Amino acid sequence: MKKISLMKIILLNVVSSVLLLEPVTLLAKSYIDLSHEEEAQMPVDPALKLPEMKLFSQVNSTGSKFNLEIISFCPHTGTHMDAPFHVNPKGHSIEAWKEDVLIGPAVVVSVGQPGNYEITKDDIIKWESKYGEIKHNEGVLLNTGHSERWNLGYDGYIKKGYPTISIEAAKYLVAKKIRYVAVEAISPEKDSSDIHRIFMDCEIPVIENICNLSSIRNQRVKTVGTFPAVRGGYWSLGKAFGRKNISILMFSQH
Repeated sequence: MKKISLMKIILLNVVSSVLLLEPVTLLAKSYIDLSHEEEAQMPVDPALKLPEMKLFSQVNSTGSKFNLEIISFCPHTGTHMDAPFHVNPKGHSIEAWKEDVLIGPAVVVSVGQPGNYEITKDDIIKWESKYGEIKHNEGVLLNTGHSERWNLGYDGYIKKGYPTISIEAAKYLVAKKIRYVAVEAISPEKDSSDIHRIFMDCEIPVIENICNLSSIRNQRVKTVGTFPAVRGGYWSLGKAFGRKNISILMFSQH
């Protein structure tokens, strides 16, 4: 089966500043994709459906002039963004997020470690003491190195443990009024939806299964992202942040 690119997250090292909503020329030295591709063999919760792609029209085979396919999968696989309805029946769906929620400054916060580790408030404060406080409206990308275990499959990436966020750390980030939080794991918590609720009750999106954060040298970057406005959806597949469910470009600041 071909890989399906559903959401992309890309970091660009640029040599000029970028002003959004105005014509710009991006002079990029390099870019880093921070999203996994959807594919038939990838680590997911056993309860979720892996992606499938089936051609129902093929050039020269069915007499069609076009190749056309149907893609079937659970959108909570691969790199994706959640909407409040994911954990709250009264919460809004994906199209209600502000169009610019993935656009703007962000910080790459290197804390914790791969595997079974809970990121604490003290971990974040310690990072801030070295690199400066996380500011209002910044996106937060939590770099634990856990994405390096993606190719170890379900056992290595999920079953043996993954980094989570403590309640105190989540509340600390919410108090800073961050724009979104992104993690290198299938979820920011285990066996509950408490951390999801803390963030999304305050209109802060949760982005899961990002990767390649260890390749980013700068602590502060800018992101530019888009996501499909699917009415009634409680997820966002990304091209990003490739058509993986959301699209996010990250620009390093000099």
